[in-house]
Amino acid sequence: MDPNNRHFLITGLLTVAVFLVLAVPLSVPVWAALLAGAGTFLGYGRLARPRLRIGVIERDRLASGRSDSDELAELMKDAAGDMQAIRHAAEKIENPQLRREIQRLHGTGDRILGYLNSHPSRITAARKFLGYYLDTARNVVEKYRMFEESGLETAEVKRVHEATERALPILNTAFERQFTNLMANDIMDIEADIKLLETSLKMDGD
Repeated sequence: MDPNNRHFLITGLLTVAVFLVLAVPLSVPVWAALLAGAGTFLGYGRLARPRLRIGVIERDRLASGRSDSDELAELMKDAAGDMQAIRHAAEKIENPQLRREIQRLHGTGDRILGYLNSHPSRITAARKFLGYYLDTARNVVEKYRMFEESGLETAEVKRVHEATERALPILNTAFERQFTNLMANDIMDIEADIKLLETSLKMDGD
């Protein structure tokens, strides 16, 4: 099967599965399940889309004339926009607990972008964070702010509130894990330096 057709089939099946799981056993409202399904379709579709190559150059990039540096610069630009949107949403959210979680999320994301700006060679390794986790965080935060500002107190809105309360700690853990993974080489370098220092001190003591 052609890679693009296979990718489209897998994406479609995954989208339907997400919708059915949310709508049937979890009793999530149909509109919310549809929204989650659409997010799955767009997010997974973009991240897992097969990249056709001519030699070592991706065919799409060859046709557009875009270089790796152009793509990475665009990723960072989009990420900065996501971070700004998250910060603005946090400033307007009234729920203090959720506001603290979002501020924590923004703080970690801001440190990650700062690290990537200082270590541009690591941007490629952060594609999933920049292209998926940040987009998801922005979507969750902005949707919650929209419902909070609506003033509605229906059962559906309460479920959105509860789902957001569950999602934010998960996103915070994901952000922190991504940051740790990005810094893995630096952590190993520091540990190696400390071990070398300890060995040198022991030898000097002898």
